[in-house]
Amino acid sequence: MRHVAAFVALLIGATTAHADTTADNLAKSWRLRDRLVTQFVSVGTQPGQSEPAPERTDSAGLMKWGDGTTALGFYLGVLATEHYMLADPARFPGADGGDPSRLAANEEELYDALLALERLDDVADAAFPSPCSTTPALNGFFVRDDVPADFSGHFPGITTIQSDFIDPILTNKEESQDQVYHVQHGLALVVTLVPASVVVQGSGGPRQHRWRPLQLQGHLHRDPLQQRQQHDRDRERDRPPRQRRSQHRDDRHRRGRDPRQRREQQGRVGERLAGGPHQRLRQPGPAQGAATGEVARRALEIGHSRRPT
Repeated sequence: MRHVAAFVALLIGATTAHADTTADNLAKSWRLRDRLVTQFVSVGTQPGQSEPAPERTDSAGLMKWGDGTTALGFYLGVLATEHYMLADPARFPGADGGDPSRLAANEEELYDALLALERLDDVADAAFPSPCSTTPALNGFFVRDDVPADFSGHFPGITTIQSDFIDPILTNKEESQDQVYHVQHGLALVVTLVPASVVVQGSGGPRQHRWRPLQLQGHLHRDPLQQRQQHDRDRERDRPPRQRRSQHRDDRHRRGRDPRQRREQQGRVGERLAGGPHQRLRQPGPAQGAATGEVARRALEIGHSRRPT
């Protein structure tokens, strides 16, 4: 009986739940959107611009670009989905928040973001010392950002800039597979949601920017395990000698000193990868590397077969 009385009292004292309206959510979205481009992104075509900062700490006057192309992939997705809504006011009435110029501004911003990705590709080969190539090239290999040390002038109140591009450890700015995945997601949304006919009316006349995905795909055709092994070798080369010895002990402990234990572990991993019991762990061959490239190609061509109506 006490439980029933308590339940009735709870119902009597309960107030009506509040839920935001579509207009409330839209206004909140545009507030956050404006905060993005004023506090985390400097939109433009110069080094470091149109690349969102994943971290900002106002109390320390610090902004940090770490894994910058991951944030750039999400940023491309935001711009692509936003363009899709702004370009169809009949289906998404009021999406522009009462500002009809938002569509043109979105296209200009998207152009700059795609140009930033191409710039990261163009400067990548020249960002590493000899014996690496020192010539800029558009070939699908990119760095994670190109934010210079003096970039704080774009953000009032910020005094310290950290980025993978200016990090003294060279390998921290190189492309990795997780960076590629997020860039691919953003590009797939652009291909799917933004018509190829979109032209940006800039001060220098009409501009039509098409990201060349096959360059990126060509780099993905490399064996992914070989990429990882090379990445590990580069990190080991740049690590101080004392840390190398410590890492070696950690790796030996993780693998286990008992040969039988190592064989059992290899058997379990090999069974998961090869699809059968007691098969040896094998490195993926050229066919699997090509399969990775095929997945990338299909992701980037999704717009040609599934463009929304």
